[in-house]
Amino acid sequence: MLVSAAMASPSVSVLVFSVLRAVITLALVCCPGFIAGYLGFINRDFLQRLSRFQVTFLMPSLAFSTFGARFTAERFQQIWPLAVWSAVQLVVGTCLSKLILRTRTAERWARQGSEAFATLLQMAVTFQNIGIFNFPLIQALCNTPGLFPGHDENCYNDGILMIFGYHIPWDLSLWTQGYAAMMALGRGDVERGEKKDALSPPPSGKMTVQPVARSDGLAELPVTVGKQFGSQLRATLSHAAGHFMNPMVAAMMTGIACGLTPPIRESLFGQRAAFGPLGDALKQLGGPAPTIGLQILSGTLGLAVRQFKDAGDTNFVRRPGQQSWMAAVLAGKLLLMPLIGFTIFTALSALQRFEYVPPIEAEFLQQPDATSMPGLGDLGYALWPNDKLLRAVVVMQWTAPSCLNIAVLCHRVGLDDSIVQALSALYLAMYGITILTTTFWVASGLALF
Repeated sequence: MLVSAAMASPSVSVLVFSVLRAVITLALVCCPGFIAGYLGFINRDFLQRLSRFQVTFLMPSLAFSTFGARFTAERFQQIWPLAVWSAVQLVVGTCLSKLILRTRTAERWARQGSEAFATLLQMAVTFQNIGIFNFPLIQALCNTPGLFPGHDENCYNDGILMIFGYHIPWDLSLWTQGYAAMMALGRGDVERGEKKDALSPPPSGKMTVQPVARSDGLAELPVTVGKQFGSQLRATLSHAAGHFMNPMVAAMMTGIACGLTPPIRESLFGQRAAFGPLGDALKQLGGPAPTIGLQILSGTLGLAVRQFKDAGDTNFVRRPGQQSWMAAVLAGKLLLMPLIGFTIFTALSALQRFEYVPPIEAEFLQQPDATSMPGLGDLGYALWPNDKLLRAVVVMQWTAPSCLNIAVLCHRVGLDDSIVQALSALYLAMYGITILTTTFWVASGLALF
């Protein structure tokens, strides 16, 4: 009895050692990609192509095989609280980023014309690294015996299912609002560049006046409004169709439908499955996705260090405006967001003490106030289930560093090189500090919750 209790509740030192070992494992796995990027064995084009391959094939295969094999109607109770937590985190991150932007520091960025820094701060605080960072971390933590009671045999598979449950609101938000914000930022840079070219004199030094066609503006107003409305409607429909054709979203939705249909699930992933080779192939394709994702991340950081070394100029880090921007992002993402999350977790844990107790049992247990607020305990357990693996996944998501896709989107929309360099410096600092912050927050979460 004592042995089982000790295994169910490891000591604080064991928790800290387990998390630190998992984080060190992640750092060692990242070494090959970082060295390859720093030495020039790989370039940005290769990483972008590899990232596209992962998003198109590897991650969808992992998502489909996970949902198709593990998701059932009974497991729905394990998924919906995670989707709620993901939506809550997105809302909290958005509000926190807007609160940071209302400071005098944000006004200084605006005066300096650094509109991109404000958008990137909101993106970095709102969207966390949800998969590439936490998949290997949960795999390493699952190697600690007795850390997650009830998940000893399928700990890693259950953790992947929970993380993908967290993915659903996150993906929908990133590839709609987040992607639109980045594209608008890119279009703003292009428009500012075109405006600058229009105001600049021609090479001959003589200003030329473009002829302006005169027309009746009132007569053309309905046609102009109609064209603008039609173009906006087409762009919205095209963007929505492209988003729902995203391989990740399509794979998750198809996997959910497959998991909720027992005949299809058994024909693909059963012990005597008729299409067993297809299910096994999808599992084999999705297996290396977390490791390859870490190589993409570390390779990008290695390329950034090499770029800084070749340029021989780090003044962009020393500029006061960019220094304050980096400090605001690091504080908001690695300090304030986890603090807000831990406050909410503690409040829900306190609500669970108001669990409903029948009057007879309350009188026997001498707890007359146990029935004073019935229903709050059920609410606390519904949103914060007494499952240590689920709570660990939620804590890891709230404490994870910023999403790597932000750097990829910066290159895709064609932002200024100085902004991309500042973002690369931010990621170097953030993922270095994460070694300490992740160890502290995750170990604290496992000990407290």
